[in-house]
Amino acid sequence: AFVVRDRARNGDRASWDGRLLFKIGSRSGLQTTEVSVFRPESVGFQNGVQVMGQAGTHFSDFVVIDANFVDANNDGVHDNTTYPNHTRIRTRTHVDVYPNPDYLENPFPSNASGDYQAGGLYETYECVVINAGSLLGVSNGTGGAYPIRYKATIVVSNPRSITADVHSVTVHENFGRSDLGPGEADDAAIPMYANPGDGNTVLGWEMSFVIDGRLMVCNFRGTIGYTFNEDPNAKFGWSVMRPINEIYYNHGAGASSEPMVDGVPFSERYPIAKQPLKDMEGNVFERPVRSGGQLVQGSVILGAYPWISWDGTDITVSCVAQYDGPLRAGFIVAGSSTNWYLASPDGPVNPNRGNMSTVVTSMPVVSHYLRAYGQNTNGTGGSRIMNAPTGFTGSMWQYHAQGGEVNPYYPILKKPFVYQMYVGNKYSEVDLSTFQDSGYILYWPMNEVVRFDQDSMVRKVGSQTPYKYSDITNRTTLGTISEESYRAVQYHKTLTQDFAGNGLNGQLGVGAQFPFEKKDALGAWAAGEAEWKAAFDQNIAEGGRWFESLNYLNGGVDRLNEMVQDFNEGQYGNSVYFQPGGKVSVNVP
Repeated sequence: AFVVRDRARNGDRASWDGRLLFKIGSRSGLQTTEVSVFRPESVGFQNGVQVMGQAGTHFSDFVVIDANFVDANNDGVHDNTTYPNHTRIRTRTHVDVYPNPDYLENPFPSNASGDYQAGGLYETYECVVINAGSLLGVSNGTGGAYPIRYKATIVVSNPRSITADVHSVTVHENFGRSDLGPGEADDAAIPMYANPGDGNTVLGWEMSFVIDGRLMVCNFRGTIGYTFNEDPNAKFGWSVMRPINEIYYNHGAGASSEPMVDGVPFSERYPIAKQPLKDMEGNVFERPVRSGGQLVQGSVILGAYPWISWDGTDITVSCVAQYDGPLRAGFIVAGSSTNWYLASPDGPVNPNRGNMSTVVTSMPVVSHYLRAYGQNTNGTGGSRIMNAPTGFTGSMWQYHAQGGEVNPYYPILKKPFVYQMYVGNKYSEVDLSTFQDSGYILYWPMNEVVRFDQDSMVRKVGSQTPYKYSDITNRTTLGTISEESYRAVQYHKTLTQDFAGNGLNGQLGVGAQFPFEKKDALGAWAAGEAEWKAAFDQNIAEGGRWFESLNYLNGGVDRLNEMVQDFNEGQYGNSVYFQPGGKVSVNVP
């Protein structure tokens, strides 16, 4: 698999053709939404070796679309003249984008003003941009960030060339709501409401929309939620946020009355809803049952940084917590491309088990977490966050393709079904071809996989507000909760997943181990813990700040990583070690 560092960051998104990159930035202390042009024409091969061109040539400079609203004078006027605010957004944390549904051809050739012109020297994108944050004048009684949509026109000069650049950005003064009531203003930016009477917006962040703007998935208090509206230009009428595994039962093929979308059954329009989702062992994520506002039966999918493919086929999720709480490891794909299994892909998206070298507030937290999860170390892997989708071969959504053109460089893996995406700030490719090939009885990548313990989820979450996982994701309680809290999502130490989609997982027998167990990472950590903890605590006692003290911890992490990382297979992920006579087996029915 091919990996290259470039401009993608956590929380970034790419346009539907992969040529625009959107990010949350910061200018003069203001949070901003920004856009850059990716130039795949600068990528090529020389003597079989990939060449990215000269430094800085494959991305244009970022241009500000919108900056946070600042009103120091309390006069209702944005005070910063350098970075304008068009939307009255006060705070923003994440960004997503989809094509403005009012345009059939998008992007289209244009003049410099963004007007359609056949054979024009410019290319115009009509976008719906989404930020998670808060709006001036909008009171949300439930608290938390919520999706805010606005429309923007982005004109690209010298399109599809090594000098492509952002020529201009215009934020529309009105959203163009389809459900505008008498006396209502058609604002530039609008939130989303399920019930207009209660005054509470649809909550969620790290959101992702399908290409028609009707279906959104997001991080909803530590779980993966979804909402749907038949009208993408509406402010009201969004379905109540529900766990993504309920989509089959509420709107999909398992619904008592499956809705139609433009005359097509919901599950045909969005194939992720055609069958129920299931974990790697084939256990179906049943419809959650609540009693008195509590989860008493069934389960939800714990995760963060979700993304749904443009055609509603699959979702990707990071579902394993790091040591400071955020779920930024354990990258999975689930949907019709994986036969609705939660699949842990091999390759650079999952090079090891987790990450323990980012933010750690105390050494006991690290030790406790390591025992519970059996994590590996950060090493070359980093966070596993899908941030900027680019394409999926073999689907309606081809990377950098328009009008039937084929990009000669992507995908690097010349396979029929390959996701191309930025994961952990790196361009990566995920091959799902074996799931789509009926000729495979089974296929074992021999990599480590994530395991969902649904019973543990019910036990640990049942007494809480539905879908609230503060005992798992809140860093302030991370070091005091029982180890069982972590077992809702963990790594399977003795199974490797069947990537043919038939559920014929391999059982690791005697003489077959993953590097973490083979090299006794727990023992290595225990042996060095006292030394690293003493150095950490001494630096704190001498007035050092905790993140500076992490240098002492990271020294220990690096030593541990050198021992447990399988560098022979590092670019593909940790693989099974076989000793003489070792085996992986399965009982074929």
